[in-house]
Amino acid sequence: MQDEILKLTEVATEWHFGNQEKRQWAQIQSTSNLQADMVTSLDPILIAAILGKHSMRTSGKRPPPLAIANPQRLSADQSETLRALFQGACESSKPMYRLEDYQSAMVDCAQRMSSHLQDWEMISGKEEPLARQTLIWLLNAYGVLVQPWSGVTIGIRSIGGHKQFGLVANRDLVANQYLQELLGMVPCDIGTIPFTDLSVITPHPYTLETFQPGERQPYFGPMRFANHHCTRDNAMWCAVQDTWAFVLYITKDIKKGEEILVNYGEDYWEGELPLENTNQQTRGEDGKREKKRLRQKDRRANKKAILAVERASRTT
Repeated sequence: MQDEILKLTEVATEWHFGNQEKRQWAQIQSTSNLQADMVTSLDPILIAAILGKHSMRTSGKRPPPLAIANPQRLSADQSETLRALFQGACESSKPMYRLEDYQSAMVDCAQRMSSHLQDWEMISGKEEPLARQTLIWLLNAYGVLVQPWSGVTIGIRSIGGHKQFGLVANRDLVANQYLQELLGMVPCDIGTIPFTDLSVITPHPYTLETFQPGERQPYFGPMRFANHHCTRDNAMWCAVQDTWAFVLYITKDIKKGEEILVNYGEDYWEGELPLENTNQQTRGEDGKREKKRLRQKDRRANKKAILAVERASRTT
């Protein structure tokens, strides 16, 4: 898989898909340097606030937000305060959308949020400047999904009999394109706060050389909401050369309303097939044979995707 990503990153760094403002936004976001401990503290808080109110029509229960760490618990009033600030910033930049208006709204929102977090003693005064910088990145990343030009939104999907968040196409998406709005990042340092296995990735050698080979890091941003499928995957992760960023590349045509799915890789599940592939997890020799069969099928599909990327790069 690394050879395949290696080829893809040579194309991804050019940012030649999408309009000028999308490329500019992606370039700014992908060249940010954010610290691990601040990200693993603030990302779960923000996600719990802006997504935690989604309700289930069938059961009335809320889906658990996909957190990279155990978030500090927000009260209902605190969550509503952060959610109102986020929604207000997004709405204020929608009517006459310009990139500078959107970024200005998110900077102001980050300032207000960091002040609240300091008042609530979730961050210290010394941490406030770094918290504000981190919030600006996170708000830019999640807020862009509700902007008119975004082709993707975060929706609720049913997987293995239970509900969870996923990425859904807002419009028809054509294969062989990058979704700049689905950027993901890894921190630029090694943190001390433990993180869960819900959102981890192994940095590619094309990213900046800070980590040991095979070392897993938490990653954050909308890209991590892409769910796994061994056979129906229609997108893949691509490292952006010389940055801490990853981006999603669409490998198959996706219709409006369909979910964007990624194959997490043969080692992610460590001997178990994910629930979305079977009604119950398959273990033992049967599971190993099935996993091998699916792996071979994935490799054939990935080879086709690589050829498509190379053709696209030659014609652009």
